[in-house]
Amino acid sequence: MKKIMLSSLLFLSLSMAQDVTMYVWAKSFNHTKTSVLLDDLEGKNVLISASADKKKLKEFAESHSAGIEILCGYNTWVYKKNRYKIDKVMKSISKLKNIDTISLDVEPYSIPKLKHHREKFLQMYIDMLDYIQTNYPDYRINISIPVFYYKYPTYLSQMSYYADKIYLMAYKYRNMAHLIRKYNHFRRYQNKLVVVFNVKDFHSKTQLNKDIKMFKRLTGQRDIALHSYKYIKKLSNH
Repeated sequence: MKKIMLSSLLFLSLSMAQDVTMYVWAKSFNHTKTSVLLDDLEGKNVLISASADKKKLKEFAESHSAGIEILCGYNTWVYKKNRYKIDKVMKSISKLKNIDTISLDVEPYSIPKLKHHREKFLQMYIDMLDYIQTNYPDYRINISIPVFYYKYPTYLSQMSYYADKIYLMAYKYRNMAHLIRKYNHFRRYQNKLVVVFNVKDFHSKTQLNKDIKMFKRLTGQRDIALHSYKYIKKLSNH
């Protein structure tokens, strides 16, 4: 068996699902051979950290057969005083040719001073989105949000205005009925929605495949993402 075929077995039946997006953080990307990355991620949309090695990222992008989003952001980007930090990262991303999508990993609810002031940080987040869209109109903006944002429909609707895709972080929801009840709050955004499963919540690729197929069948949800490449490589087959 050729080496490339061995590597392609990594995702088992998930390899047949072209609507699976994979999170790839910088350390995993930088320490995996480009040929292996291309084989493992063939046909899949990928979110690659902005801190990944730029030379290697350019090499990967030239040969990858599907979409690439640059995963970027710091929680403190919501503060107006840090707009220059956004500009610095966007300047670096602009050097990557033929990549026009950023996926924001900004979690203001993790900031101790803000976590108990939800409406305040939600508005700060929206202001940040407006800044990015206004100053970088050539880029599509994707966002990642926690499930509890459904409690703030007005703010969520405003976020949707700026977002091309909304990555819903469905972490630790191992009870399928509970997950679907939470998911139903987001159905109005289904055409933009990508549901993210944390691979660490599963004990095997078989279980992961089974639960994703069940979730898609019960909800009609098309787009799924997996967090992350590092952990699915460690996940047992059975």
